[in-house]
Amino acid sequence: MIQDFNPVEDSIILPGSSSNYLLSKVATGYQVLLDDGIQGLTGGDKLIALVQGSTQKLNLSSGYFQFT
Repeated sequence: MIQDFNPVEDSIILPGSSSNYLLSKVATGYQVLLDDGIQGLTGGDKLIALVQGSTQKLNLSSGYFQFT
């Protein structure tokens, strides 16, 4: 769980590329999910992180997401 994420000051570093992940808006923030390769959200997608406290819409293409 990532609390009080500030996209101006913080980064989220993930292995692979942005195409390996999905973001899902939930009541408490955003879920970062490892995509199972099936289009859209499915039961096979794996929860990697829950980002809480961000008031901004998150985007995997933004600079605060870094991929290795």
